Parts: sequence; C-alpha cells; structure tokens
Amino acid sequence: MSPHGYDELYINGKWIKATPTFDLKMCLENRIIPVEFDSTSDATFHPYNQDGKLHIEYIEDCGYYPDIPLDKILSAWVQAYGSERVEWYKVNFGKPRQH
Repeated sequence: MSPHGYDELYINGKWIKATPTFDLKMCLENRIIPVEFDSTSDATFHPYNQDGKLHIEYIEDCGYYPDIPLDKILSAWVQAYGSERVEWYKVNFGKPRQH
C-alpha cells in the first residue's frame, strides 16, 4: 500500500479535496477516468478505470500537513516497493525519461 496525497482548497467557506496528479493525456493513455473539478465538490480519483477495474482505493486518511511529509511517504514506499526502487526514484526524479 502506498500513500497518495491530494490538495485541499478553501472555497466559499468549505474545504474541497482536489487531486491534480494526472493530466488528460496521461489519463487517456492509461484508461484512467479524468477527474473533473467544479469547485463545489471533492475532485479525487475515481475508484475504477475506464475498463471497470479497480484503480485506486482510499483506505486510510493520514491527516493534514502544512507541507509534504516526505519522510513518511518514502518510508511507506520502501515498504510497498522496496528500497532499491525508492533509491532509484530519488536519484532520477525530475530527470527526462530515456526511451
């Protein structure tokens, strides 16, 4: 299990959850249902993809943070994916992919 974060926006006296993670191109390429933002209701990932397969499941709310809790996230990633993959990610994050 890996943590996923989302933003919260305070709009018209109400906190709204928003997941600005995947752009439309990525959604279409990976058959993910794009998230629609209307500024009045939560805009988080749909649980299923366009094929009806489970895409994401929010299991636990880890609370609110004024800044990204990177240490907690990386620790959870090590448990989910292994330290070698996480170290590769840390070294290569932000670099252009080589195809």
